[in-house]
Amino acid sequence: MDEGKGLRSVEYLRKSLSRGEEWYPSLLKAVSLEKPPEDYLIDNEALDLLSLCERLCGEVDGQIPEEEKLNFLFHGFPPQRLCGEELKELLGEEKYNAYLNWFYGVVVEQALVLVTEEELRKQKGAFQGDEKLIQDEVYRRIYGYDINSLFLKFWEERDSVPKNSLSLREANEFTYWLFKYRLRQSSKPKIASDTKKALEYLERFNRGERI
Repeated sequence: MDEGKGLRSVEYLRKSLSRGEEWYPSLLKAVSLEKPPEDYLIDNEALDLLSLCERLCGEVDGQIPEEEKLNFLFHGFPPQRLCGEELKELLGEEKYNAYLNWFYGVVVEQALVLVTEEELRKQKGAFQGDEKLIQDEVYRRIYGYDINSLFLKFWEERDSVPKNSLSLREANEFTYWLFKYRLRQSSKPKIASDTKKALEYLERFNRGERI
């Protein structure tokens, strides 16, 4: 029988911690008990797991080792590494799949922009001194348009008035939109190549420790 069944997420987390159970698996299990977290979803399909975990950690302040908690919430390094099947078992299939949507649609997509910029800057003498020119070329190489044109497409699809600045949530929504736009517009070989490059970039810095 699932010991968490019928318990609220915070209640389950508090009880698990009071029993001396490891906090990280207990936290992920608490996430699985959450009602559909609309505030932490993009397009109702990509789950911002770290932000949700941060809220739950705030409910049990002082019960989780501070350094481990900060390393996880602000640097993405959990106290123990779990494989995909272990994460899936703790989060439940629905939230695990939503987390994967976030990972590939936001985290990996951001990495693709960064690694493309890195490649561009390594070109001897390329675009020196013009940050806007570099940014536009990065987005053209990945998506075929400069960033302003992409923003206009983004707002148009949402029937919204363009904004001069974005909230963090809107910035993540834009990144997730870019991910889906790339899947629609690029060839399968280019999608595979770009995704592989972005994952290798993450691996180079994270050593597989981020969730």
